[in-house]
Amino acid sequence: MSACQCPPPSEDPAVALVERILEEAAFRSGAEQPLPGDQVAATHAIQLCACETMDDSPVWLIYATEDGGIGWRRLGESDLSAVVEATHLTGCHPDPSGVLKWLRGEWRYPWPGRGRGDFPDHAFIYDELRRRIRST
Repeated sequence: MSACQCPPPSEDPAVALVERILEEAAFRSGAEQPLPGDQVAATHAIQLCACETMDDSPVWLIYATEDGGIGWRRLGESDLSAVVEATHLTGCHPDPSGVLKWLRGEWRYPWPGRGRGDFPDHAFIYDELRRRIRST
């Protein structure tokens, strides 16, 4: 018997839209974007493992810089401490479409419902990042 020759899952359709919003916000903020291997310094940062989907999706790092800018990058397998040093850091595992709704201002947080996620005391981090993304 041979191994399954199934094609890999396609990327979740919300991923491209999320990344377009993030790219536009980073550009408008004027913050200098670090090179892929560089560690970023941030005031606020979130790691979003948008894994609640049947399709493929990345892990995103979205961060706010001290000079008022916003940045983001896809994360690989590296340790989070190797890519970001943040005063306030949190993360969650939302659906990519939830991240999209959060970025568009349709949801207060990137997950459905009124709850504040696994770390309710970190809600201010999501609020600050969304405020900066939507105001740039």
